[in-house]
Amino acid sequence: MSELKSALFECQRICDKYEEVIGGYAKGGLYVQFCDEAMNMAFLIAVCDENVTPAEVSLINNTFDKMINYEMLIRRYGNDCLSEDSFLQKVPKVIQLVAKAEKADVLRETNYLQDTWRLYNFLEQLGNVLVNCSGARLKFAIKLMDYFQNGMKEFIYEIEAQEGIAELPKIRESRMEDKETIFARSDEPFIKEINRILEEIDALVGLVNVKKEIHDTVNLLIVQKIREMKGFKTTNVTRHMVFMGNPGTGKTTIARKLGDIFKHLEILKNGHMVEVDRSALVSSEMGKTAENVRKYANEAMGGVLFIDEAYALASDIEGDYGQEAIDTLLKIMEDERENMIVIVAGYNDLMQNFLDANPGLRSRFSKFIKFLDYSEVELYEIFELYCKQQDYILADGTKQIILDKIRSMKEINMQHFGNARTIRNYFERVISNQANRMVQEYGFSDDNALITITADDL
Repeated sequence: MSELKSALFECQRICDKYEEVIGGYAKGGLYVQFCDEAMNMAFLIAVCDENVTPAEVSLINNTFDKMINYEMLIRRYGNDCLSEDSFLQKVPKVIQLVAKAEKADVLRETNYLQDTWRLYNFLEQLGNVLVNCSGARLKFAIKLMDYFQNGMKEFIYEIEAQEGIAELPKIRESRMEDKETIFARSDEPFIKEINRILEEIDALVGLVNVKKEIHDTVNLLIVQKIREMKGFKTTNVTRHMVFMGNPGTGKTTIARKLGDIFKHLEILKNGHMVEVDRSALVSSEMGKTAENVRKYANEAMGGVLFIDEAYALASDIEGDYGQEAIDTLLKIMEDERENMIVIVAGYNDLMQNFLDANPGLRSRFSKFIKFLDYSEVELYEIFELYCKQQDYILADGTKQIILDKIRSMKEINMQHFGNARTIRNYFERVISNQANRMVQEYGFSDDNALITITADDL
């Protein structure tokens, strides 16, 4: 599994590398499409024996950091099983785009498309693991995988053999930056406000899979609202959510943005967010815990109740009232589902304990979104963003020093690394160092020196 994850990380780097050359994608959008195509392939290989096993679903979830089940997979890729123009009969779009972009690079010394072959190798590796996943190598699955691989290889060989530079195809903009959608063209004020908030979300560093989940959710809710406005029937969608990820990965920020979106959709009256954790909800006095939960739920009416580190409510300690908080919350989520939205957040593994604390709890949530750790490059971009927001510039030669510092911080605090929070703390130490240096140098008359962070400050 670690080899697959490592190979997928390399695929993300490759997608990011060619994204700007290819054009037409929001930041990270090419990688999102690659993952979608890889999952499409994986599902079709898994389902070819008409029996997708838990091990196969688990492999897909673990590889792509998802939390989906068979029903979700069949809704997303099921029509492809019946299609005469199945995905496995085609060359994946990302393979096509990267191959032509790599071929167009005039600085390449050989015709060998190294990055394209790396994308191919990941798909081949994932397919082979799936073929062996159930313990029985099915001939039909092997045939399907061979057919898919041969199609990709023939295409790559053909591009490599071309004389001169390959012409990049014109592609439609990805959903997150598509300015030609009905929503972007709409004159409805609420849609304009929602687009504004979505642009703010898209401008955040990283969070590629989170952004896609948010756009999918908003698209569904907008369509439901428009159907309602036109007098058509609408589906009653559960809106409570689970956010899973390590500290500093943007969970609280996204929760606030969602509150604003739900307000403009008139799903919530106010859209405000009330943030609590175990210390605010659980009391050592009998009956007080339920009272606390109801108190904060009342404060969150018309908005979002955000429960951070929700897993801490699930406790096996005798005399602990965490279970009382969960049971009270469960009833409120059902009774007030039209008036408030509950978002629970915490570490990936520990949140499973919380969801298992009451038999009806898991079914109350419609969305399970994983917030992945930021890469070192993304953390550097966050540091750069802090500099820009506070009117600082980085001196030449500081980028590699900062990246080395980030790598060191991650290695030292492997289990407790705070992602963006750690970078924020580091940024504050750096500007403190810069201030000390400025006082010692008496350089206040030099505006450029006042705003410049040098290697000494890092």
